[in-house]
Amino acid sequence: MAPRSTRNASTYELQASLPHLPVPSLHTTLDKYLRSLESLVTKEELEQTRKLVHEFGKPGGQGEALQTELLQRAKEKENWLAEWWEQVAYLSDPTPNALFVNMVTGFGSFQDFDRPVSQARRAAETVRYTCEYLERLKRELVPPETMGGHVLCMNMFRRLFSTCRIPERPTDRFKRVDPVTIRHITVFCEGRVFVLRVYDADDELLTIGDLEVQLLHILRHSAYLNSLPARKRDADLPQFVGALTALRRDKWTETRQAMVEFDPLNERSLDKIESSLFSLCLESSTPGTPSELARQCAAANAGNRWFDKSFQYLVFANGMVGANMEHANADATVLQSMFRWLGERYLNRNGGYETFIESRHHSLEFLPPPELLRWRLSQEITLNTIPTALTDFQRDGSTLRMIVVRNKTFGKTKLRAVKLFPDIFVQMGIQLAGFRVFGRVVPTYESGHTRMFVEGRTETIRTVTSEVLAWLQMQDQPDADEAEVADKLKRAMSRHKEISLEALSGNGIDRHLLGLHIAAMQKTGSPPPLFTDPSYAKSGGGGNFVLSTSNVSGYPWLWGGFVPMLPHGIGICYGCENDFLSFMITSFDPSDRDQQLPGPPGPRLPRVTAAEFQRALFKAFEDIYALMERNHESLKPVCKM
Repeated sequence: MAPRSTRNASTYELQASLPHLPVPSLHTTLDKYLRSLESLVTKEELEQTRKLVHEFGKPGGQGEALQTELLQRAKEKENWLAEWWEQVAYLSDPTPNALFVNMVTGFGSFQDFDRPVSQARRAAETVRYTCEYLERLKRELVPPETMGGHVLCMNMFRRLFSTCRIPERPTDRFKRVDPVTIRHITVFCEGRVFVLRVYDADDELLTIGDLEVQLLHILRHSAYLNSLPARKRDADLPQFVGALTALRRDKWTETRQAMVEFDPLNERSLDKIESSLFSLCLESSTPGTPSELARQCAAANAGNRWFDKSFQYLVFANGMVGANMEHANADATVLQSMFRWLGERYLNRNGGYETFIESRHHSLEFLPPPELLRWRLSQEITLNTIPTALTDFQRDGSTLRMIVVRNKTFGKTKLRAVKLFPDIFVQMGIQLAGFRVFGRVVPTYESGHTRMFVEGRTETIRTVTSEVLAWLQMQDQPDADEAEVADKLKRAMSRHKEISLEALSGNGIDRHLLGLHIAAMQKTGSPPPLFTDPSYAKSGGGGNFVLSTSNVSGYPWLWGGFVPMLPHGIGICYGCENDFLSFMITSFDPSDRDQQLPGPPGPRLPRVTAAEFQRALFKAFEDIYALMERNHESLKPVCKM
């Protein structure tokens, strides 16, 4: 794929130039898969898997037949995997997406927590700047993104706004409305839902001042409703309906259908939420640290959310801002682009342009007040389903541990001075920390995107390699030759570069295996033995990665993350900036959920908290850097990506 200039190109102008996602060679993928197992399974298990791979891939065997199905599908679709990935990885999963699937992010420097600002003002800015970004998308003024000179797919930007996940079985679906036709957002406050028009009668965006007036009205009206004694409260204004989106998907499907059938009013209110440009949640809490903010965004106040929206902002009483994002609809790299725009507008909000948009009406006398959505719910939903949803979410959320932290010792500038590529440095640190706290290598997922292809999403980078294990086994040996340790680390880093580039170029392992698995299920109704083999789960297949990692770099004002795949796993989202490395690290405390999701077979792993892993990780960075600093003159640059 030759690099192409995006100068002066409109947002979607270069989509037609993007190549289609390739279907990798069957035997190449099977060989890579076997190589990926070498450090994670026993010799006996590896030998058994070799036999299964041979049987699966033999001439005229099941693998070749399934590969033919994929090749035919690739001829018929722009992206042979995209629809399957969305359906199988996300929409058919009955797990509550609220806590276990959605992503979260926070905005602002750490010092911002010492400078509280008006909640209504910050919320108004957030709404205005996001709508400005929408207007840029409508006019296709957002330039196509690139990586290494290669154009990236922009299709996910088409569905950022006015998108909502709808619960159905056997799979959920998306309700996507053309945002050009929508003029409102939904605002959640004290568990109630307001419809707020963000365009005036002349179809101009409301100013920040006008939005602030409207949001103050919502805050005051919510406080008034809360002050009423229970006997005077309107039965059609129940609180915490949004908690229903935190239910298991099968239960939420059943409940939503019951709501629609019970009264047409509910369907209208649902439509207002689902079609809204996005949601805004006004929160009464005051998180004092980034870690507290992260927890509030991920695991608190379910009754004041709608977890199925493409994205929803959370603005807290002290002016802090975060967001909760539904993952099936879009990946972090796309949302990050919009949030970067938001951050840049925040930082430049005192400029002349800001004065122009400050206020036009500035009074409810000229603006229609926000509409408070009404519901008519059965007693079963009001008295049982909503309270259960709140209780279950609080129970599961209470086990989540989240740490947001910066390592100011290292950054891109310092690392490159000793020929270290920052992403690989972090990944090697994660491996060393994991080896030390778990006592062995564990299956590790690094997310790599495939947006160089039309409708591209992600691919797994299997970080644990034979080269990584060879280095780890020598790293902490007191009598090891340091030059040899450094050489083994260099080999591990070089190997990581190779598999990363393979993933980005559409030649990874896991998405191809997934396609073969889905094709088999559609054809025969049962998975090939290759996918029920213990080695598949022990290496992370089927969602069994103990360490889930993702690099979201490029804007120091932004940080975010996700929960681990497994109850005993660790989630690590990081950013590599010039002067620091930023992290959100997550873990779960032991709970009843451990028995529901036991994880991969093999020796039981020790329970490691986010805080323990963070300490081990930062120590690993120090050790790796010291080793490479002492030996870097004899090493070639590890890689350029």
